[in-house]
Amino acid sequence: MRKGRTISTYTGAVVVEQIDRVAKLENRSRSYITGAAIKLMAGLPPLVWSALLQLQGQGNDENLGILHQDIARAFLHYQYRLGQRALETTVDPDFLNALTTEDEIIHAAIALTQNV
Repeated sequence: MRKGRTISTYTGAVVVEQIDRVAKLENRSRSYITGAAIKLMAGLPPLVWSALLQLQGQGNDENLGILHQDIARAFLHYQYRLGQRALETTVDPDFLNALTTEDEIIHAAIALTQNV
């Protein structure tokens, strides 16, 4: 198995502050957060890279902010789908169909999502 290698890069102070903020929130090292970001981006197809480089070349921070929002939305949607799939495999449809009152539905929803 190949071991990882250290790479170095230059980035501006704002990006370093953003990485440090995430690292602190997630209780991870700066290098871990940076590595996770690189791993994600490195796996994207060339067409996406071309679009990203073109966007960065425009130097428009507003467009980059919109892209960040769209990426965040995609991640949250994916996380929701994973949670939904996990619930589908553990919930008995007959149990759900037996719920008749709003209170029963609320209590079941709370019980089912406590550990998700």
